[in-house]
Amino acid sequence: MRFVLRYRVVPFTLGETISKGPSVASFDSEPEAKRFVNSFEVAVGTAAGLRGSRVQFVILPEVFPYVFISHSSKDKRMLVAIRTAFDDATIQADFLEDTKVGGPPSKEIARKVSEAKALFVFFTKNSCSGDTRDWIVFEMGVACERNLPVYSWRGPRPSRKIPRLAEQLTTYSSFKLSSKGLSKLRKEIRGVIRRLS
Repeated sequence: MRFVLRYRVVPFTLGETISKGPSVASFDSEPEAKRFVNSFEVAVGTAAGLRGSRVQFVILPEVFPYVFISHSSKDKRMLVAIRTAFDDATIQADFLEDTKVGGPPSKEIARKVSEAKALFVFFTKNSCSGDTRDWIVFEMGVACERNLPVYSWRGPRPSRKIPRLAEQLTTYSSFKLSSKGLSKLRKEIRGVIRRLS
């Protein structure tokens, strides 16, 4: 989630308040927005012609369109390729590990998948085994209930069969973990992002 900072510089002139703004800045995190607030207050306090100015700030979360990424966090090289595929895209990638979950993960995952434009699923040796496989099935179920488009990719040799639900929701494209294979994966992801935009 990104944070949008709306701020207004309000200088005092002969006892009158003249409102200039509001202006908007966007940040990747709330601490980053707060650092801007602190540096801006110092800059306004020392700027010529704005002495005695008062600055009003409101920090609000800004929701950008995104796709939910269903994957295993153990697939590091693949994750780098996925993240770079979203560089300069109008849609963002949402990885659950980037979110602090305060309550049960199932509720947060259901909310995030429900609000997404689509679900991207990556079947690999790591994601098709253990608890990760169960979470992927859950995420696909939420996407199915919400009628979200599901796009999927299959890496080399998943340790278990791809969940049967996937066959009913999507077809998948294969990729390899070589440099050439990951380059192809990035290109395919960018193509889907363009169609969703």
